[in-house]
Amino acid sequence: MINADLKAKTVDDLVAVSKQKPGTLSYLTASVPLAVYMDSLKRDKGADWVRVPFKGGGEATNAILSGSTPIGLIGLGNVISHINAAR
Repeated sequence: MINADLKAKTVDDLVAVSKQKPGTLSYLTASVPLAVYMDSLKRDKGADWVRVPFKGGGEATNAILSGSTPIGLIGLGNVISHINAAR
């Protein structure tokens, strides 16, 4: 899930946005394998983002929606209502 203001539709779009905004994007993940995935994108495609830890899904969802941490790889149950509402 990403904050709508990023206007990225694909992973490559998201990488491009990160390059346009160096040093400003952060992300959160619910697991180590997802953090490894994001680190591989950073290394292999030159993405520019940093991981931020969160305690739970509610806090993480609010951070994504507000844009304070605009990228999140979290459980669908935390965000499905926002996806259905096109937020």
